[in-house]
Amino acid sequence: MASLTDGCSRLAQGRDGSRTVLLLNNELAGQARVAHALGRAGHLVVRAGSVAAALAVLHAHVVDAIVVDLRPDLLGQEATCALRASGVDQPILAIAARTTPDARQRTLALGADGMVALPLDQAEIVASLEAVMQSGPRTAPAALRIGPLTLDPANRRVRAGDACIQVTDAEFSVLELLAVRNGAPVRIETIQQRLHEVISDPSRKTVTRIVGGLRRKLVPFAADKLVVTVRGLGFALRVPSGTEHGFAGLSWLRDDVPGPSAGGHYQAPPLLAV
Repeated sequence: MASLTDGCSRLAQGRDGSRTVLLLNNELAGQARVAHALGRAGHLVVRAGSVAAALAVLHAHVVDAIVVDLRPDLLGQEATCALRASGVDQPILAIAARTTPDARQRTLALGADGMVALPLDQAEIVASLEAVMQSGPRTAPAALRIGPLTLDPANRRVRAGDACIQVTDAEFSVLELLAVRNGAPVRIETIQQRLHEVISDPSRKTVTRIVGGLRRKLVPFAADKLVVTVRGLGFALRVPSGTEHGFAGLSWLRDDVPGPSAGGHYQAPPLLAV
């Protein structure tokens, strides 16, 4: 059984015949279960509780594969998308509670190479991880379609038809995050966490300024009203009816998320404050 570690130093030592697996998990009990299963299979496991921590490990050490196990599942999808957008090309195995075909297709479209569902079966997770590690080179992330816009996560570009919209890395990160959240409101604090990947110490005013700049750039393409303010919370996407929204034609409209009011603001229940 391989040793487990919460730090990075053990990664540098390695062990003959073992694979180094980065486990991205935001819940300690879940970390222990998954790490135990991977350790029994002979893998060396390093744990991270956030995308930023995972990227720090990946920048400093060689990792053979990544297991993403975040609750709720939407956070796992978001993390997978963020890792791929940051240039991470290691195989990713996602652990999810939802087992519907749409949830699986969406998770794979966001950049995962495989998915296993809860409750956790140790043999299944080990076999699935081995399968994704042997699956060969991965393809580029699929394009995101938001109304008249198309987001290219691989190159961090935004297009409206044939026109390329010049956005900063921070503006792209905000737009991508709102798109991954499927129209659900996103807290300003969550946006701040994402922006840490591209700018240092972003404040709430920084988020507001970036969103304002993004809206101004979208005005010539009649897309500035896609990003709406959620009073007392943050921001969300509002996609006009009859337009595409999703990855390569996948439907991203959720039945459990209320639409915007006539004034263009969401009235979000507390449980959407994630």
